[in-house]
Amino acid sequence: MQAHIEALNKYLPRYELHVYAPLDSYNPNRHRYVLSRSIVFRPLPLNLKGPFEFIKKIPKIMHIFCQEFQKDDIVHSTATLYPPLGLIANILCLFKGCRKKLLVIDADTIGDLELLITLEKSVKKRLFYLVLKTLYALVLKFCIKLTPLTFVVGDALYERFKNYRRVVKIYASWVRRKDIIPSIRLLRKIEDLKRRDKIKLCFVAQLIPKKNPICAIYVARILKNNRVPFLIDIFGEGPMKKRLKRTCRKLNLADHVVFKGWSP
Repeated sequence: MQAHIEALNKYLPRYELHVYAPLDSYNPNRHRYVLSRSIVFRPLPLNLKGPFEFIKKIPKIMHIFCQEFQKDDIVHSTATLYPPLGLIANILCLFKGCRKKLLVIDADTIGDLELLITLEKSVKKRLFYLVLKTLYALVLKFCIKLTPLTFVVGDALYERFKNYRRVVKIYASWVRRKDIIPSIRLLRKIEDLKRRDKIKLCFVAQLIPKKNPICAIYVARILKNNRVPFLIDIFGEGPMKKRLKRTCRKLNLADHVVFKGWSP
């Protein structure tokens, strides 16, 4: 959310900015460093204990949106699957007659569900994820079609949604370009390390399909096949941990990949 606030603060400096979000313990001073001017945070009555608790809160959330949104407002919303607050706000704008809407899709939830379908062994769960993917795809397309301008992050999302109304591709890399090592320098570094030490790599994320931790194992396999001395530390916990360890044993990578667990 911080990146969205910074962008709105930069490009719409003369507008009063209201942020609607589920904030458990709101402290306005905690967010000051992001902003060059004050904004109004409007906490929503929401806790994420489960989908049924969320469903019970939807009428109250919609009531807040109905009271607060005006026809001349610029409404900026995101397309998060859960909780789908941005999608609720976007659809509500249709009934309120708000025409100045922006939708931002910065996560490929459909792609995540496709990955879950591929990895899941249970037929019932695969069917559930397939139904969920179909439903979510329909809702997303509906929201894009009723939105004058939709920003999508990256090539994959653009290819998925480019044929629906006005969709613009943007990039939102968290990696600063000046910190990227040029390929020639990286190859020299690898050759130098091969002569005197192991290459040390680190993967830090939840061990869930969305974070794609299996890519760390594939990197390890590539390095081993090319006889590059290396060690990969994997920090994180999640349902994929057993599968990752099993894959390591199968590929004889147990001496090269170390699972460090979770650190607060």
